[in-house]
Amino acid sequence: MTEACHLLSKDSRQILLKWIRAFGVNIHASQEHELSDMAAYMAKYSNVSNGHGADFADVALVFLAARLKTTHIFTIDRADFNTYRTRSGKPFNRLWVNN
Repeated sequence: MTEACHLLSKDSRQILLKWIRAFGVNIHASQEHELSDMAAYMAKYSNVSNGHGADFADVALVFLAARLKTTHIFTIDRADFNTYRTRSGKPFNRLWVNN
């Protein structure tokens, strides 16, 4: 949510937040015990985003997907999620909407 709202226009943010509330979407938080593994994952993908590296919001989605046992990711970040892989090496299935 944080990254989506950062990347979207002011009007699009409002639409997204209203949509989330209307459809009862659950929002999950990262777990403190995952932080070391998240840092290692970020180091592994240090060259994504034109060399800026994996950001915390992306990695939080990757780890949440693992916890929920899914490869489906709702993101508007096309480039990085074509690169990221699950721990077993599977690509993610990006779910996104055009704004």
